[in-house]
Formats: sequence, C-alpha cells, structure tokens
Amino acid sequence: MKPLVIQAAVLMVVPVIMLVSLHVASTSIPRPTEFNTAQQLKDFAVSNGLIFHCGNRNGIIYGNYFLADHAIAIDDLAGVSMRRDCGLTPAWHGVLWVSPLTEFGPYPDLIGGKWRVWGNVLVAGDQDLMDRIEELYRNQ
Repeated sequence: MKPLVIQAAVLMVVPVIMLVSLHVASTSIPRPTEFNTAQQLKDFAVSNGLIFHCGNRNGIIYGNYFLADHAIAIDDLAGVSMRRDCGLTPAWHGVLWVSPLTEFGPYPDLIGGKWRVWGNVLVAGDQDLMDRIEELYRNQ
C-alpha cells in the first residue's frame, strides 16, 4: 500500500474510534441520584411502592421522615431513632431516614453508619434499600 492511502485510512478510522470511545464512556457512568427536596424523594419513593412514615404519632412531617420497603409503625422506629448506627443494626433493615440538607444541618459527617447525599437530601440507613432507589432513579 502507498503511504498516502495508509494515512487516509488512519484519518478515517481515528474519528470513528474516538466517537465510539466517547459513547462508551458517557453511557458507562451512571446518572447521579439527585432530589431537589425531601418531598420530591418522598413522592418518587411512594410512587415506586415504598412506604412513608412521618416518624411521629401526629402525622405531620417536621422536616425529616422515614421510608421503608415494608409496613412500619411508630413502635418499629424505636430502634432507628438515633443516627449513630444507621444501616448497621437489624432495626435498620429496609428502613431509611430522610432529611433535607440545609445550611443549619443535618451534617452528614455527624451521622453514624451508612448515608448518602442525593442532591439536597440526606439519606441514612439500609444500604441495600439506597441501592434499590438509585437503580429505580436511573431507570426512570
């Protein structure tokens, strides 16, 4: 083959390889899970079959709340009322504590156990349930 033909072939193949590489890289990075508000996360979770509990007996949300993959009552929340062991004890199985992030807290570094920040929302508790919600979010 003549050198000019080889150069032309290389010039045609390189852009194709670059485009394919860019496509593979952009599709292999999962979309981050982000919610603007805790209410937005609640609506998303409930619409996907998760259970919401306000965390108190009067039914009013005071900023934070719980999500679960099973029915929970106020008595079930006794084992998850402290944020020192989120996701680390059996009481946390299938349960998440959710709070909006503000300049006044809560501060993720002060949460014990497993937690994630999804946009403007702090989520702490069962890591498997967090993984399932992230998967639902990516597939919507």
